[in-house]
This record gives sequence, C-alpha cells and structure tokens, in this order.
Amino acid sequence: MKSAKTLAVVVAVIMAVFAAWAASPVLSDVSLPAPRTDGGKPLMQALKDRQTSRDFSNKREAPPSGIVRSSLGGIRHQPARLGKAHRPLRQELARD
Repeated sequence: MKSAKTLAVVVAVIMAVFAAWAASPVLSDVSLPAPRTDGGKPLMQALKDRQTSRDFSNKREAPPSGIVRSSLGGIRHQPARLGKAHRPLRQELARD
C-alpha cells in the first residue's frame, strides 16, 4: 500500500514537471556579437611571455597547535612508561 502511494506521488511529480516544460514558451536563439580579433598580442608571443612568481620567506612558522595537528592526523608524542630497569632510557627520552 505504501509503495503504491509512493509510486503515485512520483508519477504525479513527473507529470507536473513535464506539463510545466511543455507549457513554457519556446526560447528563441540568442545572437551573439562577433568576436573581436583585432589588436592584442599574437598567440605565440603571449605564450612566450607567461611567467610564475612566488615569494619565499626565511622566517620559521610556529608549529601547529594540538587541535590543528590532530586534525592533520598527527598524534602527540608521549614518552613510554618504563620501569626502574630502564631509567637510562627514560632519561634519554626526556632529553628529546
């Protein structure tokens, strides 16, 4: 029963769209002005004169904050929990 109602609604919408399309006025062709071909640079000269410019700075940017870093897929480094037998390794990790 529900699918029959859905089908009826779909058919009604399709018929309404078709009726609106059929009743719309016929559009006439639009005449465009002729392209301007006088003046300007020749194509090969324009291709030769193309260039790209970039600005680089020696200034270091601040590292991204925790939220940005996590959104980029990075994770925070947390030192491993090591027992008493690994104290030299723990100190080495703390220096990094």
